[in-house]
Amino acid sequence: MDELIETVTTHSEPVVMQVTMPENLGSLLAVMIISVVVLLMAQIAQVAIAFIQMRRSWLESDAIDNAVNSQRDSLINEVHSGEKKRADYLETMASANEEDEVHESVPVYQDISDEVFRNQVEKVIQDNMSNPLLSVATISGILCMDRTGLYRKVQEVYQLSPSDLIKIRRVERIKAILEMDPEMPASKLAASTGFKSKVVMDRFFMLQMGININGFREGVKRGS
Repeated sequence: MDELIETVTTHSEPVVMQVTMPENLGSLLAVMIISVVVLLMAQIAQVAIAFIQMRRSWLESDAIDNAVNSQRDSLINEVHSGEKKRADYLETMASANEEDEVHESVPVYQDISDEVFRNQVEKVIQDNMSNPLLSVATISGILCMDRTGLYRKVQEVYQLSPSDLIKIRRVERIKAILEMDPEMPASKLAASTGFKSKVVMDRFFMLQMGININGFREGVKRGS
């Protein structure tokens, strides 16, 4: 009986070991796999969070840059607008002051003959030749005539518009100056005849005389 018990005991231990070892190993592997999966998911989550934060930073940076650029453009536009308004205001005031000064020295006519009208128009143009703001408004104000009446009168007497008459007289003044002093600089010539730039002056001179100013200078120098 004792031998039988011993035999059963000695043979039962290996059987028990063979059954329990695979179960423990499987559990251990399962735990390890789960741990690895959890670690990988945690790392993926961290990477995703970091990417989201970086993306948010980029968007915020772009939004800030756009806002700064918009404010800068708005300020630039305001500055340009302010400068233009200031220039327009100064030009208007200068024109008003110049016209007021001329009003004090020129007689006023309500109803004048063609000869008197011609003399007065010529005097206004010659006296204000260097003023780049000389215009129909200047002449009509000095002669106390409305612009429509002045336009019609100039057309009747000269067969020209007031603006064309002013341009012709400016070109004639340039011609007279160059005939006396062909070396006068173009900038001084433009200032003395009321042209705002040398380019505009040369264009009108070419249209009127059929030759540019430099060509006319050379002709005067050669005595032609």
